[in-house]
Amino acid sequence: MNQPLRQQLSSARTTLPSAPPMDSRSLKRAQVEQLSAVLGRQLRYLNKLCVRMQRLNFPADDPLAARTIAARNAMQSLYTEALASGPPAIPRDY
Repeated sequence: MNQPLRQQLSSARTTLPSAPPMDSRSLKRAQVEQLSAVLGRQLRYLNKLCVRMQRLNFPADDPLAARTIAARNAMQSLYTEALASGPPAIPRDY
């Protein structure tokens, strides 16, 4: 990247207005649903990986198996927290 362009980009970054502080309560329902969908796919992958490792008889004290289980547990916690974020979901009539 040439120097003048780099300076323009750097200057543009510093002149942008700052956004108000945001936290998980600030998320809109659509954002929560999109985040939950992505996290859900990743959680399903980690669940399948844990099952596969158990089927292949990985020892419980194997470092890879232990970290996979820890990652799955952390993802489950993150997924649960994401579902509880933002405004409450609108109940659907079935």
